[in-house]
Amino acid sequence: MKKFTLLLCILLTIALLFSCTVHIFFYLQSQRVEEETRQTFREYNRQKDAYQQSIYDLEQTIQQLKSEMADMEKLIDLFDKKDELYAEMNNRLRDHQQKLAEAEIEIARLNADLEKLTVVCNIDMNAQRLLLDELENLLKNPPQKSTQVPIEPESETVTSSGGTAESTAETEPVYQTVLSDASISLYYRDLENGFTYSYNADAVYDSASLIKLPLALSLLQPTDGTDYDFSEIFTFDPEEIDETITEGSGEIKKIKEKTDFTYLQLFEYMIRYSDNVAFSAIKDKYSYTPLRNWCSVKGIGSMLRHGLSNLSAEDGGRIMSECHTFLNENEAFGASLSEWMENSSHAVMIDYGAHPKRVAHKYGWDENAYHDMAIVYDEHPYVLVILSDLHQGGKEVNAYIQSLVKLVDDFHENFYKVK
Repeated sequence: MKKFTLLLCILLTIALLFSCTVHIFFYLQSQRVEEETRQTFREYNRQKDAYQQSIYDLEQTIQQLKSEMADMEKLIDLFDKKDELYAEMNNRLRDHQQKLAEAEIEIARLNADLEKLTVVCNIDMNAQRLLLDELENLLKNPPQKSTQVPIEPESETVTSSGGTAESTAETEPVYQTVLSDASISLYYRDLENGFTYSYNADAVYDSASLIKLPLALSLLQPTDGTDYDFSEIFTFDPEEIDETITEGSGEIKKIKEKTDFTYLQLFEYMIRYSDNVAFSAIKDKYSYTPLRNWCSVKGIGSMLRHGLSNLSAEDGGRIMSECHTFLNENEAFGASLSEWMENSSHAVMIDYGAHPKRVAHKYGWDENAYHDMAIVYDEHPYVLVILSDLHQGGKEVNAYIQSLVKLVDDFHENFYKVK
């Protein structure tokens, strides 16, 4: 019995050991399969990530290729437009070269201004103040305006047989001199540094013969680009000319026989001698339209607002500044106009006062008008305009205006005197 029990225990132990061994075997087998499964899953994920990266890389490559294709298309398009692009680049190059040249000019101008400023810093301001005080005192105290006013004659009667009758006999007109306060205006401008001085410069006067200069400028260099033929002929016939045209200044009216003039010759007579026949012929030929356009472009407001035969001293200064540019730059007529103006008649105002300097001027003289406007040439040219209603002219008025000119000239020269 004991042997059987022992045998049974051994069998049970063997069975238990076998069961455990089988269990352990299947457990280890399941662990190995699970590990292989995990490795397979990880490999799948790795491959998936690799494929996704490949897809991303391919997408980037495609985008890059598309960009390169677009750039290539642009290059092909640019190649087709190479002539246009070359022209554009040349234009841009020229623009930059022009800007460079302008910058160099501006630098030169600034350097010149610095030199002028250095000169101005050396000015004796006390001396300038004294000159200005003297000038303004003189301007405030001009000679009186003298006007000849006709006196109405008393009616004469003739007695006959105790009666009276009104006489029809004509008598010479009698005049009396009436004195009144005069009006005067002055405008000065340094053509180099732009400094200006003015007195009553916005007052408007009848311009008298001053209008002849802007009329000439408007035709010799029209603002609309018209190319006039000044070789055309005007025939002066003393037998047929309107007598009102021959009144006033001029030389043509003295001619006794029919004479031909080119219109360019008429310009010379109009400026050199202030000739009214020449002025009338030019005005009739070309009209006032070019002059009106010229005044509009150049900003001569007093002539536009008050009529072309009126002018302020300030606008006279603008005209002379434009004239200075014309004389220097117009190759066709600049030298001729300069010569006419420098040898113009009635040189008793600015020309006389600024002697011995060269003066290119235009004067005007009529009822309520005694004017002169000029470019005074020295090392540093300037513009001077003097307008007045001192229509009597004469020695007293001329001497007064000459004194004004001399003071302005001294004032101008002081700007350039180095201490």
